[in-house]
Amino acid sequence: MKTKAALLLIPLLLIAVFYPTRAGSFQNEPDAFRGIKWQASSGNIPGLQPVRKSGSDTLFAMENENLDFGSARLKIIVYVFSKNKFYAASLGFEGEENFEKIRSLLFYQHGKRANDDTEGYEYEWVGKDVIISLKYDPKKKFGYIDYIYRPIMINQTYEKAVK
Repeated sequence: MKTKAALLLIPLLLIAVFYPTRAGSFQNEPDAFRGIKWQASSGNIPGLQPVRKSGSDTLFAMENENLDFGSARLKIIVYVFSKNKFYAASLGFEGEENFEKIRSLLFYQHGKRANDDTEGYEYEWVGKDVIISLKYDPKKKFGYIDYIYRPIMINQTYEKAVK
């Protein structure tokens, strides 16, 4: 009986954790990343090269990837597929100058969002379907941007919780 009750509570907890508290989300929530629609199959995307497998996730890089992000220059872009469905992109960059350019671009595209306790080096935009996260470590002089499609992320979290 306790197991059934716990299983019923898990989805409610996931909704509470991952559902945005604002009804409006953020401006210009993306339905794709670089033309790749969320949930697209990796087999339908020319140029993807598998890099690593981790559980149900497969990480890919794109052949001849354009590493420009607005006026900033990236070091790497990794495309993440869960059970062969595209759900995340992680973009790595170096240097405070690139961080400033990226932050300005994301503010322009999606509006201003900031966490006051991180000295201006962490930003997050939480939408109905997509989370965009920008983080920079000034000591390591390295940062990243994550684009995450929430429905697949929530499903993965649920599957891990019930195992």
